[in-house]
Amino acid sequence: MLSLIQSLRPTVAMNNVAQMFVRNTCKSAHVKTKKAVANRIKICGSGKITRGKTGRKHGNTGWSAALLRKKTGMTELTGFQKKHVKKYVPFKQSP
Repeated sequence: MLSLIQSLRPTVAMNNVAQMFVRNTCKSAHVKTKKAVANRIKICGSGKITRGKTGRKHGNTGWSAALLRKKTGMTELTGFQKKHVKKYVPFKQSP
């Protein structure tokens, strides 16, 4: 009976392996900033999140000047977009 208990008891080496497994798999989630998102947005002091307007990178010949002017500047994010951005950029502060 004693030999059975001794064989069931984990050895020192197995104990170290088990500790390493627990250490590597049971970590709490480490929150990181998604830098691709952080570089594309600005957070205002009031908490408003803005991004650049789309459609001005290339292929603009033939468009009227009035339309191209409308595509300059920043625009505010909508509700569901804000939720995703706050998840990806948890530490970004207003300037």
